[in-house]
Amino acid sequence: INNYAGVRASSSFVSTTRSELTARRFAAGRNPGSRAEAPIIAIDLGRVSQPIFDVSTVFAAERVLGTGSPSARNAAELAANAQEVLIQGGVDASAIMGFLQTGGLR
Repeated sequence: INNYAGVRASSSFVSTTRSELTARRFAAGRNPGSRAEAPIIAIDLGRVSQPIFDVSTVFAAERVLGTGSPSARNAAELAANAQEVLIQGGVDASAIMGFLQTGGLR
């Protein structure tokens, strides 16, 4: 997965967000304007067959990610701020609705 800091991490999860603004920030990367933006893919979560972990609120993030350490609490706060939804194992092709651009879905 790519995290918000632009660092690649090995994971079995696909990181998504409920927030279009957050998606645009992730797509722009660390240095907006310095490279082409990554595509934003709209996903229908109702068509995803893999496990989904909605960590888009602090309560849900703490329940999934834990609170036993400062790093877990920090991860929960970051996930909630980004309105993150994790999909374990990948996204079914049938769940892809399209690509988001400035004008909306295409």
